[in-house]
Amino acid sequence: MKISWLAFMIVATFAACSNEGKGKENNAIATDSISKSEPVTADSASEYLPVKSMLAGDLKEIETYGAAILLRSKSGNKTDSAYIKVPQLLTLAQHFFPGELEPELFTKHFKESSMMDQATGSTTFLYTTESQTSVLRKVIVYVSPGHALDKVSRIYMEKQELRGDTTITQRLTWKLKEYFIIAESKEGPAGLQTASIKKAIWEPNLFGEEF
Repeated sequence: MKISWLAFMIVATFAACSNEGKGKENNAIATDSISKSEPVTADSASEYLPVKSMLAGDLKEIETYGAAILLRSKSGNKTDSAYIKVPQLLTLAQHFFPGELEPELFTKHFKESSMMDQATGSTTFLYTTESQTSVLRKVIVYVSPGHALDKVSRIYMEKQELRGDTTITQRLTWKLKEYFIIAESKEGPAGLQTASIKKAIWEPNLFGEEF
């Protein structure tokens, strides 16, 4: 993989985590670097976290109360920003609702593990699959101290699919009540073809921030 692509994904990852506060959380991709962590007993929960319902609930609030929505985008050296309407946001948000998130499929094909960070008091729930046909590859749910499980701070996903001889990878971050980020790459036999990132922001206090 080319160095330029690695640099791009590092930028996308740090952009997704920039609003979590200094030292409060690890970045969305480097989940194996949780410091001073200890396992959380998962047997106490009879079901997985309702990821789809949590995202849908946040989206419903945007539909009901949302006003201005800012979309920032970057592809190569080109950057752009524009205000969009709710229907456009809903179209972009569909990337966060793959079929594998349906509760029955999610619990059947994904394995849950969880860790608690003693330094920050935050909890991370990791869902991974061994299915070779699943477009959704990974889901990470971040729960901040003092938050209920149905009001998580952030949800991260990785999706990957093969179209012809091109591999399409998406890294998705949804910061509840604030924004979501879609980082996408397309890679063929000759290497990286395209890489782009889109950030939709509905929290007005964040309109001035870059990626």
